[in-house]
Amino acid sequence: MKSSRADIRCDVLVVGAGPAGFGAALAARRNGCDVVLAERLARVGGTLTHGLALTPVGYEPFRHWLAATDPAGWLVQGIARELHDRLLRAGGVCKPVWDPEMYAWLVETMLAEAGVRLLLHAGCVDAVHEGDRVVGAVLALRSGLTTVRADICIDASGDGDLFARAGCAFEVGREADARPQPMTTASVFGNLRLDWGGATTYADMMAWGRDELAIRLTEGRAKGELPPIFVGNLFPYFAGGRIVRSQVWCRMVQSWRNPLDADDATLAEVEGRAQLQTIVAWMRTHLPGFEDAALIQSSMAWPRESRRLRGVATLRETDVAGNVRRDDGIARGACFLEVHSATPGDPEAERGYAWSAAKARFSEDVDYDIAYGCLVPERIDGLLVAGRCLSATHIAHGSARMQATAMALGQAAGTAAALAQQGRVEPRAVDVARLRDRLRHVGARV
Repeated sequence: MKSSRADIRCDVLVVGAGPAGFGAALAARRNGCDVVLAERLARVGGTLTHGLALTPVGYEPFRHWLAATDPAGWLVQGIARELHDRLLRAGGVCKPVWDPEMYAWLVETMLAEAGVRLLLHAGCVDAVHEGDRVVGAVLALRSGLTTVRADICIDASGDGDLFARAGCAFEVGREADARPQPMTTASVFGNLRLDWGGATTYADMMAWGRDELAIRLTEGRAKGELPPIFVGNLFPYFAGGRIVRSQVWCRMVQSWRNPLDADDATLAEVEGRAQLQTIVAWMRTHLPGFEDAALIQSSMAWPRESRRLRGVATLRETDVAGNVRRDDGIARGACFLEVHSATPGDPEAERGYAWSAAKARFSEDVDYDIAYGCLVPERIDGLLVAGRCLSATHIAHGSARMQATAMALGQAAGTAAALAQQGRVEPRAVDVARLRDRLRHVGARV
């Protein structure tokens, strides 16, 4: 492809400004590299801002989700903990939810403080090669195509946009039929009249939603009055440092369309919004306090899973189930196997992994290592991967795709990219012991 503006040059290029890209760009910059961070959408934050996944999971085992725990004991520390603590001080956290507007602002603030060069509206449309080595990417900007050349590139796009175009081997979905976990359209419903007094805690509100509203929603789905929604929880909305007691947000709408196909992705967006109109009309009739409910906001249809790198190492179900620790571990995983069924129309967990069952480890202590090789392609050089497109099996991916885990993987990838760039070696040749020491030195837990 021919560029329409002058090339950009940097030490490290990061594609994707979600949790993984944020961690990668910040780590590479703090380790002395000139960093460009490119994001195809209009803002940073990934699934939390664009997908309204407002409960970043993975700092600690899921059974502590609503409990008041000491962050010093969390398994994921480093940049992810720093972001949490700054957001908490700014009034942007009410465990387990985060304020998406404050989150996006703080991510941009921290990137600017570090001197990361941020490019929004900059989608990766091609890779630049020198043999089997990636040396940059072609970006589609508002002003046209441009090429960013870098010593080391990091694919934190979530969908593997750069590594797929670079010729890396990858997998999609479950092994039997290549179907990925469904996409989700999240939503905020407002104008509600709920019996939540000033002394009602967030945990009490969630318990009421689970014990009252979720039961009715499940019954409506069983009767065919609602589409095959994922009921889960209805969360009181949180913004501006306070609980918005007249609003709830949820992630009901599921789409089993292919997130990598333009036609399918379009249908997922259109169908999701149509389903939300059906849902809000049903709520007005069937849920107490929702008589005047209005749909306030909806997200884009956000993929849980699409391309997964085929790396030097692969995270497997046995690693998660066995809490496997590794000498080459560069990030910790703490979430249970949250694998939404890839079977169209099935809104529950993947068969055999029911979230309340022991096999899912929903209520157990989960603490495993993710190997550095899960970020390194089998054969392509000049490239690392971070976030939910890491090398993992379909089942193990259900744990490793979480936002806190993605930030930790990003910090590891950004630090490794700096070591490779400054040492003039390929990412696969980075001394993992040195990488682990560098991560520990800045507060990460490996």
